[in-house]
Amino acid sequence: MSHPRLPEIPSLAELGISESDIEAIEGASEADREDPPREAPRPPPPIPWRGMRGPVTLLILLAAAFFSSSLRLPAAGTADLPDSAFSSGRAMSHVERIASQPRPPGSPGHADALEYILAELRALGLEPAVQTTTSMQSVGPSLTAVTVRNVFARLPGTASSGRAVLVTAHYDSRGISPGAADDGIGVAAILESLRALVTGPRLANDLIVLVTDAEELGLLGARAFVDEHPWMEDVALVISLEMRGGGGPAMMFETGPENGWVVRAFAEASPRPVANSIGVEIYRRMPNDTDFTPFREAGVQGLNFAGIARANVYHQTTDTPGNLDERTLQHHGIQTLAMLRHFGDAALDAVRAPNASYLTLPLVGLVVYGKLWVWLLGAAVVVLWLAAFAAARRGGCASVGC
Repeated sequence: MSHPRLPEIPSLAELGISESDIEAIEGASEADREDPPREAPRPPPPIPWRGMRGPVTLLILLAAAFFSSSLRLPAAGTADLPDSAFSSGRAMSHVERIASQPRPPGSPGHADALEYILAELRALGLEPAVQTTTSMQSVGPSLTAVTVRNVFARLPGTASSGRAVLVTAHYDSRGISPGAADDGIGVAAILESLRALVTGPRLANDLIVLVTDAEELGLLGARAFVDEHPWMEDVALVISLEMRGGGGPAMMFETGPENGWVVRAFAEASPRPVANSIGVEIYRRMPNDTDFTPFREAGVQGLNFAGIARANVYHQTTDTPGNLDERTLQHHGIQTLAMLRHFGDAALDAVRAPNASYLTLPLVGLVVYGKLWVWLLGAAVVVLWLAAFAAARRGGCASVGC
Protein backbone atom coordinates (compact mmCIF):
# COMPACT_ATOMS: atom_id res chain seq x y z
CA MET A 1 0.00 0.00 0.00
CA SER A 2 1.40 3.32 -0.98
CA HIS A 3 1.48 6.33 1.38
CA PRO A 4 1.01 9.96 0.41
CA ARG A 5 4.23 11.90 0.26
CA LEU A 6 4.52 14.87 2.54
CA PRO A 7 5.77 18.10 1.08
CA GLU A 8 9.25 19.13 2.01
CA ILE A 9 9.55 21.91 4.57
CA PRO A 10 11.48 24.86 3.23
CA SER A 11 14.66 25.76 4.98
CA LEU A 12 15.16 28.97 6.97
CA ALA A 13 17.34 30.30 4.21
CA GLU A 14 14.60 29.68 1.69
CA LEU A 15 12.17 31.49 3.96
CA GLY A 16 14.58 34.38 4.32
CA ILE A 17 14.99 33.99 8.10
CA SER A 18 18.41 34.27 9.63
CA GLU A 19 19.59 32.89 12.96
CA SER A 20 19.87 36.42 14.38
CA ASP A 21 16.17 36.93 13.68
CA ILE A 22 15.33 33.80 15.66
CA GLU A 23 17.46 34.91 18.64
CA ALA A 24 15.68 38.29 18.66
CA ILE A 25 12.27 36.61 18.63
CA GLU A 26 13.20 34.21 21.46
CA GLY A 27 14.57 37.08 23.56
CA ALA A 28 11.36 39.06 23.14
CA SER A 29 9.23 36.07 24.15
CA GLU A 30 11.32 35.46 27.26
CA ALA A 31 10.97 39.13 28.19
CA ASP A 32 7.18 38.90 27.85
CA ARG A 33 7.06 35.99 30.28
CA GLU A 34 9.08 37.80 32.99
CA ASP A 35 7.49 40.17 35.52
CA PRO A 36 8.31 43.82 35.03
CA PRO A 37 11.22 44.91 37.16
CA ARG A 38 10.25 46.30 40.57
CA GLU A 39 11.81 49.22 42.31
CA ALA A 40 13.89 48.17 45.28
CA PRO A 41 11.95 48.85 48.55
CA ARG A 42 13.13 51.82 50.52
CA PRO A 43 13.83 51.30 54.22
CA PRO A 44 11.09 52.83 56.49
CA PRO A 45 11.98 56.03 58.24
CA PRO A 46 13.07 55.55 61.85
CA ILE A 47 10.24 55.67 64.42
CA PRO A 48 10.70 58.62 66.77
CA TRP A 49 11.81 57.63 70.28
CA ARG A 50 12.06 53.92 69.32
CA GLY A 51 15.29 53.61 71.28
CA MET A 52 13.94 55.71 74.14
CA ARG A 53 10.83 53.74 75.01
CA GLY A 54 12.47 52.05 77.99
CA PRO A 55 13.95 55.23 79.53
CA VAL A 56 10.75 57.22 78.91
CA THR A 57 8.62 54.50 80.54
CA LEU A 58 10.99 54.43 83.52
CA LEU A 59 10.77 58.21 83.80
CA ILE A 60 6.96 58.10 83.80
CA LEU A 61 6.93 55.41 86.51
CA LEU A 62 9.36 57.39 88.66
CA ALA A 63 7.25 60.53 88.24
CA ALA A 64 4.11 58.60 89.26
CA ALA A 65 5.89 57.18 92.30
CA PHE A 66 7.13 60.64 93.27
CA PHE A 67 3.64 62.08 92.94
CA SER A 68 2.22 59.27 95.06
CA SER A 69 4.84 59.87 97.73
CA SER A 70 3.58 63.44 98.08
CA LEU A 71 0.35 61.97 99.46
CA ARG A 72 2.11 59.87 102.08
CA LEU A 73 0.87 60.10 105.62
CA PRO A 74 2.69 61.94 108.39
CA ALA A 75 4.33 59.92 111.12
CA ALA A 76 2.17 59.12 114.12
CA GLY A 77 2.53 61.69 116.89
CA THR A 78 4.02 60.51 120.14
CA ALA A 79 2.32 61.20 123.46
CA ASP A 80 5.17 63.46 124.62
CA LEU A 81 4.65 66.14 121.96
CA PRO A 82 4.18 69.71 123.27
CA ASP A 83 0.76 70.52 124.70
CA SER A 84 0.07 72.93 121.84
CA ALA A 85 0.56 70.19 119.22
CA PHE A 86 -1.78 67.45 118.07
CA SER A 87 -0.69 63.97 119.11
CA SER A 88 -2.24 60.82 117.69
CA GLY A 89 -0.61 58.98 120.59
CA ARG A 90 -2.80 60.93 123.00
CA ALA A 91 -5.84 60.81 120.71
CA MET A 92 -5.70 57.03 120.35
CA SER A 93 -6.78 56.70 123.96
CA HIS A 94 -10.09 58.30 122.96
CA VAL A 95 -10.49 55.92 120.01
CA GLU A 96 -9.79 52.87 122.17
CA ARG A 97 -12.31 53.99 124.77
CA ILE A 98 -15.08 55.02 122.38
CA ALA A 99 -14.66 52.03 120.05
CA SER A 100 -14.42 49.40 122.78
CA GLN A 101 -17.83 48.13 121.66
CA PRO A 102 -20.44 48.84 118.95
CA ARG A 103 -22.61 51.89 119.61
CA PRO A 104 -25.75 52.06 117.48
CA PRO A 105 -28.37 54.39 119.00
CA GLY A 106 -30.03 52.82 122.03
CA SER A 107 -27.22 50.35 122.76
CA PRO A 108 -25.11 50.22 125.95
CA GLY A 109 -22.03 51.19 123.95
CA HIS A 110 -23.85 54.24 122.62
CA ALA A 111 -24.81 55.42 126.12
CA ASP A 112 -21.26 54.79 127.37
CA ALA A 113 -19.71 56.81 124.52
CA LEU A 114 -22.13 59.68 125.20
CA GLU A 115 -21.11 59.90 128.87
CA TYR A 116 -17.42 59.63 127.99
CA ILE A 117 -17.58 62.52 125.50
CA LEU A 118 -19.45 64.72 127.98
CA ALA A 119 -16.87 64.00 130.68
CA GLU A 120 -13.94 64.78 128.36
CA LEU A 121 -15.45 68.11 127.28
CA ARG A 122 -16.05 69.08 130.91
CA ALA A 123 -12.42 68.20 131.72
CA LEU A 124 -11.35 70.72 129.06
CA GLY A 125 -13.31 73.47 130.79
CA LEU A 126 -16.29 73.50 128.44
CA GLU A 127 -19.93 73.26 129.44
CA PRO A 128 -21.38 70.61 127.13
CA ALA A 129 -25.08 69.87 126.80
CA VAL A 130 -27.22 67.27 125.07
CA GLN A 131 -29.80 68.09 122.44
CA THR A 132 -32.45 65.41 122.85
CA THR A 133 -35.12 65.37 120.20
CA THR A 134 -36.99 63.07 117.87
CA SER A 135 -35.71 63.19 114.32
CA MET A 136 -37.51 61.58 111.41
CA GLN A 137 -36.67 60.84 107.81
CA SER A 138 -38.83 59.43 105.04
CA VAL A 139 -37.27 57.43 102.22
CA GLY A 140 -39.86 56.11 99.79
CA PRO A 141 -42.55 54.17 101.68
CA SER A 142 -40.38 53.81 104.84
CA LEU A 143 -40.13 56.21 107.76
CA THR A 144 -37.24 56.30 110.23
CA ALA A 145 -37.83 57.99 113.58
CA VAL A 146 -35.10 58.11 116.25
CA THR A 147 -34.60 59.90 119.54
CA VAL A 148 -31.24 61.54 118.91
CA ARG A 149 -28.85 62.84 121.54
CA ASN A 150 -26.40 65.33 120.09
CA VAL A 151 -23.54 66.60 122.25
CA PHE A 152 -22.74 70.27 121.76
CA ALA A 153 -20.56 72.88 123.44
CA ARG A 154 -19.28 76.36 122.71
CA LEU A 155 -15.84 77.86 123.16
CA PRO A 156 -16.41 81.64 123.24
CA GLY A 157 -14.16 83.88 121.16
CA THR A 158 -12.87 87.36 121.86
CA ALA A 159 -14.80 89.07 119.04
CA SER A 160 -18.34 90.31 119.46
CA SER A 161 -19.56 89.39 115.98
CA GLY A 162 -21.27 86.22 117.16
CA ARG A 163 -20.07 84.37 114.06
CA ALA A 164 -18.90 80.84 114.77
CA VAL A 165 -16.92 77.98 113.29
CA LEU A 166 -18.53 74.57 113.85
CA VAL A 167 -16.55 71.31 113.92
CA THR A 168 -18.48 68.05 113.81
CA ALA A 169 -18.17 64.26 113.83
CA HIS A 170 -20.62 61.53 114.81
CA TYR A 171 -20.30 59.13 117.74
CA ASP A 172 -22.77 56.43 116.72
CA SER A 173 -21.58 53.40 114.76
CA ARG A 174 -23.12 51.10 112.18
CA GLY A 175 -24.79 47.96 113.58
CA ILE A 176 -22.28 45.62 115.17
CA SER A 177 -19.25 47.63 114.02
CA PRO A 178 -17.08 49.12 116.80
CA GLY A 179 -16.59 52.15 114.54
CA ALA A 180 -12.98 52.97 115.44
CA ALA A 181 -12.52 54.74 112.12
CA ASP A 182 -16.16 55.55 111.35
CA ASP A 183 -16.29 57.82 113.22
CA GLY A 184 -14.31 57.32 116.38
CA ILE A 185 -11.35 58.90 114.62
CA GLY A 186 -13.34 62.10 114.03
CA VAL A 187 -14.45 62.36 117.67
CA ALA A 188 -10.90 61.71 118.88
CA ALA A 189 -9.49 64.33 116.50
CA ILE A 190 -11.93 66.92 117.87
CA LEU A 191 -11.18 66.14 121.53
CA GLU A 192 -7.39 66.25 121.05
CA SER A 193 -7.62 69.43 118.93
CA LEU A 194 -9.70 71.11 121.64
CA ARG A 195 -7.13 70.10 124.27
CA ALA A 196 -4.38 71.76 122.19
CA LEU A 197 -6.51 74.86 121.57
CA VAL A 198 -7.29 75.59 125.21
CA THR A 199 -3.56 75.64 126.01
CA GLY A 200 -3.13 78.76 123.87
CA PRO A 201 -4.75 82.18 123.47
CA ARG A 202 -8.47 82.42 122.83
CA LEU A 203 -9.69 82.49 119.28
CA ALA A 204 -11.42 85.56 117.87
CA ASN A 205 -14.50 83.67 116.70
CA ASP A 206 -16.68 81.33 118.71
CA LEU A 207 -16.06 77.62 118.21
CA ILE A 208 -19.05 75.27 118.33
CA VAL A 209 -18.36 71.59 118.93
CA LEU A 210 -21.09 69.25 117.66
CA VAL A 211 -20.79 65.50 118.14
CA THR A 212 -23.84 64.16 116.35
CA ASP A 213 -25.97 61.09 116.86
CA ALA A 214 -27.68 58.74 114.38
CA GLU A 215 -25.58 59.65 111.38
CA GLU A 216 -25.65 56.05 110.27
CA LEU A 217 -29.46 56.06 110.30
CA GLY A 218 -29.78 58.96 107.88
CA LEU A 219 -27.88 62.00 109.23
CA LEU A 220 -30.68 62.42 111.78
CA GLY A 221 -28.61 64.12 114.46
CA ALA A 222 -27.12 66.69 112.08
CA ARG A 223 -30.54 67.39 110.58
CA ALA A 224 -31.98 67.91 114.05
CA PHE A 225 -29.31 70.48 114.87
CA VAL A 226 -29.71 72.30 111.55
CA ASP A 227 -33.50 72.38 111.79
CA GLU A 228 -34.01 73.05 115.50
CA HIS A 229 -31.01 74.40 117.36
CA PRO A 230 -30.79 78.20 117.85
CA TRP A 231 -26.99 78.20 117.49
CA MET A 232 -27.43 77.29 113.85
CA GLU A 233 -28.00 80.97 113.07
CA ASP A 234 -24.43 81.76 114.19
CA VAL A 235 -22.66 79.10 112.10
CA ALA A 236 -20.59 80.67 109.33
CA LEU A 237 -18.41 77.71 108.47
CA VAL A 238 -18.41 73.93 109.09
CA ILE A 239 -15.50 71.51 109.36
CA SER A 240 -16.73 67.91 109.09
CA LEU A 241 -14.61 64.85 109.93
CA GLU A 242 -15.54 61.50 108.42
CA MET A 243 -14.03 58.16 107.35
CA ARG A 244 -14.82 55.56 104.72
CA GLY A 245 -12.22 53.00 105.63
CA GLY A 246 -9.45 52.57 108.17
CA GLY A 247 -6.57 54.58 106.74
CA GLY A 248 -5.23 56.82 104.01
CA PRO A 249 -4.75 60.58 103.85
CA ALA A 250 -7.50 62.74 105.30
CA MET A 251 -8.64 64.16 101.98
CA MET A 252 -10.77 67.24 101.65
CA PHE A 253 -13.42 65.82 99.35
CA GLU A 254 -16.36 68.25 99.59
CA THR A 255 -17.09 71.94 99.94
CA GLY A 256 -20.12 74.15 99.69
CA PRO A 257 -20.91 76.10 96.51
CA GLU A 258 -18.83 79.20 95.72
CA ASN A 259 -15.84 77.64 97.42
CA GLY A 260 -13.07 79.97 96.21
CA TRP A 261 -12.48 81.66 99.57
CA VAL A 262 -12.59 78.56 101.74
CA VAL A 263 -10.39 76.51 99.39
CA ARG A 264 -7.70 79.21 99.30
CA ALA A 265 -7.85 79.45 103.09
CA PHE A 266 -7.46 75.68 103.32
CA ALA A 267 -4.44 75.79 100.99
CA GLU A 268 -2.88 78.51 103.13
CA ALA A 269 -3.52 76.96 106.53
CA SER A 270 -3.27 73.18 106.15
CA PRO A 271 0.18 71.72 106.88
CA ARG A 272 -0.41 68.75 104.54
CA PRO A 273 -3.36 69.47 102.23
CA VAL A 274 -4.67 66.63 100.09
CA ALA A 275 -7.50 67.59 97.74
CA ASN A 276 -8.55 67.57 94.11
CA SER A 277 -11.48 69.46 92.64
CA ILE A 278 -12.18 66.59 90.24
CA GLY A 279 -12.79 64.36 93.25
CA VAL A 280 -15.28 66.89 94.58
CA GLU A 281 -17.19 66.85 91.30
CA ILE A 282 -17.24 63.05 91.30
CA TYR A 283 -18.53 62.94 94.88
CA ARG A 284 -21.34 65.37 94.08
CA ARG A 285 -22.65 62.89 91.52
CA MET A 286 -22.62 59.98 93.93
CA PRO A 287 -25.57 58.99 96.16
CA ASN A 288 -23.50 59.29 99.35
CA ASP A 289 -24.09 61.78 102.15
CA THR A 290 -22.41 62.76 105.42
CA ASP A 291 -23.27 65.08 108.30
CA PHE A 292 -21.95 67.91 106.15
CA THR A 293 -24.91 67.48 103.79
CA PRO A 294 -27.61 69.18 105.94
CA PHE A 295 -25.32 72.16 106.51
CA ARG A 296 -24.50 72.45 102.82
CA GLU A 297 -28.19 72.24 101.94
CA ALA A 298 -28.83 75.03 104.46
CA GLY A 299 -26.35 77.24 102.60
CA VAL A 300 -23.44 76.98 105.05
CA GLN A 301 -19.91 76.95 103.64
CA GLY A 302 -17.36 74.42 104.82
CA LEU A 303 -14.88 71.62 104.30
CA ASN A 304 -15.47 67.87 104.55
CA PHE A 305 -12.58 65.48 105.25
CA ALA A 306 -12.28 61.68 105.07
CA GLY A 307 -9.81 58.87 104.54
CA ILE A 308 -10.77 56.05 102.19
CA ALA A 309 -7.94 53.48 102.40
CA ARG A 310 -8.39 50.09 104.10
CA ALA A 311 -11.96 50.09 102.83
CA ASN A 312 -12.38 46.46 103.84
CA VAL A 313 -13.07 47.50 107.46
CA TYR A 314 -15.79 50.00 106.56
CA HIS A 315 -19.00 49.20 108.50
CA GLN A 316 -17.55 45.83 109.52
CA THR A 317 -16.78 44.15 112.82
CA THR A 318 -13.14 44.63 111.90
CA ASP A 319 -13.37 48.43 112.27
CA THR A 320 -11.41 48.22 115.51
CA PRO A 321 -8.61 50.38 116.99
CA GLY A 322 -6.12 47.68 116.06
CA ASN A 323 -7.04 47.98 112.36
CA LEU A 324 -6.88 51.78 112.31
CA ASP A 325 -3.84 53.44 110.78
CA GLU A 326 -2.72 55.85 113.49
CA ARG A 327 -1.04 58.03 110.89
CA THR A 328 -4.47 58.79 109.45
CA LEU A 329 -5.56 60.01 112.87
CA GLN A 330 -2.47 62.23 112.99
CA HIS A 331 -3.26 63.66 109.55
CA HIS A 332 -6.90 64.24 110.48
CA GLY A 333 -5.79 65.94 113.67
CA ILE A 334 -3.08 68.28 112.42
CA GLN A 335 -5.43 69.50 109.69
CA THR A 336 -8.34 69.94 112.10
CA LEU A 337 -6.24 71.88 114.59
CA ALA A 338 -4.78 74.07 111.83
CA MET A 339 -8.23 74.76 110.36
CA LEU A 340 -9.72 75.67 113.75
CA ARG A 341 -6.87 78.07 114.50
CA HIS A 342 -7.01 79.66 111.05
CA PHE A 343 -10.76 80.07 110.74
CA GLY A 344 -11.06 80.83 114.44
CA ASP A 345 -9.16 84.06 113.85
CA ALA A 346 -10.38 84.82 110.32
CA ALA A 347 -13.02 87.35 109.31
CA LEU A 348 -16.14 85.32 108.58
CA ASP A 349 -18.30 88.04 107.05
CA ALA A 350 -17.68 86.87 103.47
CA VAL A 351 -16.86 83.19 103.17
CA ARG A 352 -17.89 82.82 99.53
CA ALA A 353 -16.07 83.50 96.28
CA PRO A 354 -16.35 82.10 92.75
CA ASN A 355 -15.61 78.39 92.57
CA ALA A 356 -11.94 77.46 92.22
CA SER A 357 -10.19 74.44 90.78
CA TYR A 358 -7.34 72.88 92.72
CA LEU A 359 -5.07 69.89 93.08
CA THR A 360 -2.24 68.74 95.33
CA LEU A 361 1.25 68.78 93.74
CA PRO A 362 4.50 67.33 95.13
CA LEU A 363 6.66 69.80 97.04
CA VAL A 364 4.18 72.55 96.24
CA GLY A 365 1.05 71.73 98.20
CA LEU A 366 -2.44 72.68 97.11
CA VAL A 367 -2.46 74.68 93.88
CA VAL A 368 -5.60 76.75 93.40
CA TYR A 369 -6.48 78.25 90.03
CA GLY A 370 -9.43 79.95 88.36
CA LYS A 371 -11.48 79.46 85.18
CA LEU A 372 -8.89 80.99 82.83
CA TRP A 373 -6.33 78.37 83.76
CA VAL A 374 -8.95 75.65 83.41
CA TRP A 375 -9.50 76.67 79.78
CA LEU A 376 -5.77 77.05 79.08
CA LEU A 377 -4.87 73.71 80.62
CA GLY A 378 -7.79 72.03 78.85
CA ALA A 379 -6.64 73.41 75.49
CA ALA A 380 -3.07 72.28 76.21
CA VAL A 381 -4.26 68.75 76.96
CA VAL A 382 -6.20 68.62 73.68
CA VAL A 383 -3.16 69.83 71.71
CA LEU A 384 -0.88 67.31 73.40
CA TRP A 385 -3.37 64.52 72.74
CA LEU A 386 -3.61 65.40 69.05
CA ALA A 387 0.19 65.61 68.79
CA ALA A 388 0.56 62.21 70.47
CA PHE A 389 -2.08 60.72 68.16
CA ALA A 390 -0.34 62.10 65.06
CA ALA A 391 3.04 60.84 66.22
CA ALA A 392 1.65 57.39 66.97
CA ARG A 393 -0.07 57.25 63.57
CA ARG A 394 3.13 58.21 61.77
CA GLY A 395 5.07 55.61 63.71
CA GLY A 396 2.46 52.93 62.99
CA CYS A 397 2.35 53.71 59.27
CA ALA A 398 6.14 53.68 59.06
CA SER A 399 6.33 50.26 60.64
CA VAL A 400 3.75 48.65 58.31
CA GLY A 401 4.47 50.70 55.20
CA CYS A 402 1.07 52.40 54.85
